[in-house]
Amino acid sequence: MTFEYFGTKLPTVEISDEKPPITNYPGDNLHMKGRAFKGVHIHMVVWDCNIRENFRAATSTIKDVKQTEQFEGYVSYVIGYSPKSKYIGKSIVRAGRLTKLVIKFKR
Repeated sequence: MTFEYFGTKLPTVEISDEKPPITNYPGDNLHMKGRAFKGVHIHMVVWDCNIRENFRAATSTIKDVKQTEQFEGYVSYVIGYSPKSKYIGKSIVRAGRLTKLVIKFKR
């Protein structure tokens, strides 16, 4: 799963284990596919940024992705994935103003 960020200041990123029920910021329950879940929490995003989302996964490991919050420089997502796969970690690659955050899973 790849997140791309355009800007000069690198945001802070935290990854967490999540357990159902998965809720969004107003507290609504989100129906998510997958049996294991990781939260991706991105801090220090420009408040008035445009977020383009494309949640199509090119792998059978990732079952679902949903945004759970966007408020005052904070954006969070939850990734639902197959429990047969294993979360490996994250990597951050910078190229000029483009930063790619890659969340890695082993099949």
